[in-house]
Amino acid sequence: MQSFCSVGNKLIVSGGRDIDGNILSDTWVLTATYTATAPESTTSTSTPATPPAGSFALRWEKSGSLQLPKPSCAHTSFLQSVGEDLLFHTVGGFSYDGLAGYIHSCAISTDTTTGAIQRAGNWTTKTMSGKVATRFGHCLSALPRAFLAALTQTDAKLSRRIPASMKAKMVSVQQGSVAPATETAESSAPTTSAGRRADSSAAVAAIVFGGVDIEADFNDLWVLI
Repeated sequence: MQSFCSVGNKLIVSGGRDIDGNILSDTWVLTATYTATAPESTTSTSTPATPPAGSFALRWEKSGSLQLPKPSCAHTSFLQSVGEDLLFHTVGGFSYDGLAGYIHSCAISTDTTTGAIQRAGNWTTKTMSGKVATRFGHCLSALPRAFLAALTQTDAKLSRRIPASMKAKMVSVQQGSVAPATETAESSAPTTSAGRRADSSAAVAAIVFGGVDIEADFNDLWVLI
């Protein structure tokens, strides 16, 4: 009943419901780290068949700055690249006062000393309208810029609703002036305050699919931009 999204080696988990039925507003960050063990010296010049052994560790930390503005359950969340900022959004779900027909958003950054994910601005709330506003238990997938550009080629209505500034960036992706997300290309791509690189793989929108409300099940699909 909680939401998940990831950035780098961190998983952000927010809200949900506990065993007593309480709807939660806390946010936790799970950090995965891998430390490789130095390989034993050998006279062989052949490539080893298996990677070197190492240790894998998981660490949970509660994020006070990313606590949701209000308790939320059966919602979804995603990260969106906007210029040099990385925005954290939670979408839909329900709370103690009923269906949560809104999107909570804030910018996030990475502490340069501790590596912790933290809120980098105030929370904002946008009210959704129509059928997309009344659902919970839906699926959500973040859309990279290149994927959204491909969608607009087959959906004229969607294309008309996309801001001109975003269209310009999508056209540059299609023409190849923005490098694909390869290891070589990423090394020269600009790095944002949250530690991710701004390239065609960065999520700029999201798809919301299905879900339920108090009266019906849904099988429709929406694009959040």
